[in-house]
Amino acid sequence: LDKEKDSVKKFYALDTTPNNPFARGMLLAAKLTTAGASCVEVNNGGWDNHGGIFARFRTVLPGIDAGIGGLIQHLKESGRLKD
Repeated sequence: LDKEKDSVKKFYALDTTPNNPFARGMLLAAKLTTAGASCVEVNNGGWDNHGGIFARFRTVLPGIDAGIGGLIQHLKESGRLKD
């Protein structure tokens, strides 16, 4: 993933936050589906947020936003959202 084009890294905000694990997972998901995978799951370390939800979300939501937004933009730019 580190060898990906800068323009693609920018979709996922990996140009400014290269160690965002969720965004890296979303980029990897895009690459896997391009290579023919029909289903990919991206994990963000668990979704149990019963305790300390607001503090946790302050730290994880920017990465989730960058990852999902990046994937949608990447798919749109590559013409893969047409279907």
